[in-house]
Order: sequence, then C-alpha cells, then structure tokens
Amino acid sequence: MKKIIMYLSAFLPMFWIILIKDYANIINLVCNNQLGKSDLFNGWLLGMFVAILIISVLFIILIHGNKKLAKDKVKVLKVENKTVEFYLAYFSLFILALLTFTFTSWIDILVITLILTILGIVYIKNDLFYINPTLYLFRKFIYNVEYKNSRGDLVSKIVIANKKVRKDTTIEIYVSDYEFTFADVEEPQDEQNDKKAN
Repeated sequence: MKKIIMYLSAFLPMFWIILIKDYANIINLVCNNQLGKSDLFNGWLLGMFVAILIISVLFIILIHGNKKLAKDKVKVLKVENKTVEFYLAYFSLFILALLTFTFTSWIDILVITLILTILGIVYIKNDLFYINPTLYLFRKFIYNVEYKNSRGDLVSKIVIANKKVRKDTTIEIYVSDYEFTFADVEEPQDEQNDKKAN
C-alpha cells in the first residue's frame, strides 16, 4: 500500500493542475452562457476531486506517520542522487497529460488510468521512487544510500530525507522492511554550535 501511495503521489501536481484547468474551462463557458450552472457540478470532475483528495491525505499521513517507527543512527558510506536519470521520462508524461487529457471525459480518464496502471507496475516492481515532485514540495530529498545498520550489515536503500544528504553524513533512519524509508539528517556539530551561539 505504501508503494502505491508513493507512486500515485508522484502525479499529484499533475492531477491537481488538470483538475484546476478543467474547472477553469467550465467556469469560463458558464460565464459566456455556453454551459448551464449545473455543469459546475460535473460528476466526473467531482469524482476525480474526491479521489485526488484521498490520495493527497494518504500521502500526508504517510510522510508524517513515520514517527512511530524505530530509528537507527547511521553514517552514510555512499550516496547517489538518481533523480536526473528519470527526470525526462516523468516530465514528458506530465506535459503530455496537461496538453491532451481532461477529467470531464470518461474516455480520457480510462486512458490515463490504463497508462498509470502500466507505468505503476514497472515503477513499483523496480522501486523507481526517485522522481516525486510532491516530496520536493514538502522539502524532502530522495537518495540511494549505503550504510551499515546496527548489526554491522551493509545496507543499500532509497532514503527520503528532510535535508540534503552527503557522504559521511550522520542520519537517523527509520527502520523499515520496504525498499524505501525516511530519514532525519543530523546537523554537523559546528552548525549546531553556531546556532546556539546566535
């Protein structure tokens, strides 16, 4: 379930923009007397609004619900930012969807659902969590990091951090069996001292 929420959350900005675009078009047509006021309550749009709202709420619960998990303080041995590798593919779909899809047509909704389902299977099976603009809106950063856990085992995991991560950074990582997890980045000691001095 967490993987599905993470996948769908990557498209939340796209969903909201399409929804706003569709409502803006309807309002414009109503103002020009080309549609009746009842069209403001388009069933497809209202249904998509509820679905997008549910995904948004579940995403917020996901990123704020990790405080219940155990933490493991570790030192980052290797860090990779793979966002650039998937940037072009994501934004190609983003632009295509904005230019061609609408939530007022059940055919468009069916097509985009099929596309997202096929992409979702690839995304989830291959743990492609690196492109997620929604996380960046919440000031989160995505990395692939290597570290040694409390048992001394070398672990490679996708980490969603509250700050930028560099090699030799100390992070508090949330213990999770998933391929991705969340982490809090500790400030270097000298930065902590500077804040106390101020």
